[in-house]
Amino acid sequence: HMRNGNTNPVRQAREQAGLSQVQLAIRSHRSLSTIRNAEQGLATTQTLAAIAKALGVDIHSLRHIETPEAA
Repeated sequence: HMRNGNTNPVRQAREQAGLSQVQLAIRSHRSLSTIRNAEQGLATTQTLAAIAKALGVDIHSLRHIETPEAA
């Protein structure tokens, strides 16, 4: 389980792109449930690659997150 205050990197990247889960699902050619799973940390490499491409980010940024110390 995620600790409070830690945003999943997939969700963070999606929100930075200004997309809803539905919009990301369409752009990445994945189902909405797949996007929701990815935001819970459950995603295959292929799905992460598709999401990264849809968001225009590097796949590594979806695996590791840098959270600022000060919230």
